[in-house]
Amino acid sequence: WLSDNDICIWKGFTCVKNNEYFPAKIETFQLNLRSNKLVGELPAEVSLFRNLRTVQLENNVIRETIPTELGFMSSLIQIYLSGNSLRGSIPTEIGFMKSMTNIDLSYNTLEGYIPPVIGLLDKLEIFNVQDNGLLTGHIP
Repeated sequence: WLSDNDICIWKGFTCVKNNEYFPAKIETFQLNLRSNKLVGELPAEVSLFRNLRTVQLENNVIRETIPTELGFMSSLIQIYLSGNSLRGSIPTEIGFMKSMTNIDLSYNTLEGYIPPVIGLLDKLEIFNVQDNGLLTGHIP
């Protein structure tokens, strides 16, 4: 994650370079490593990727908690973390993701209260927390 190499050549990254004056400038990119048998935790450093629009990491063995730092990724519009082994609560910082349209956290072992700030995400179309541990509260 902390390499100086061009991320556009990393496995799972798709980059859009659409600036005619600076063709090497990355406008947006997405990370798609779904069903790749990844094991471990989602590093907080993923939040350092500016212009990351989509994270697709479903159907792996990602453990531990959802990093609170994800909430500060203002460019992120879709996150798919279903079918992993995530535990703990949904961070309230997720309410800072004002551009978010899709959040899929289904089929994990999340627990705790569903943060009411989810209701403040005006552009949110999909919020899926189906088949989790002990989530309580209402989907705002």
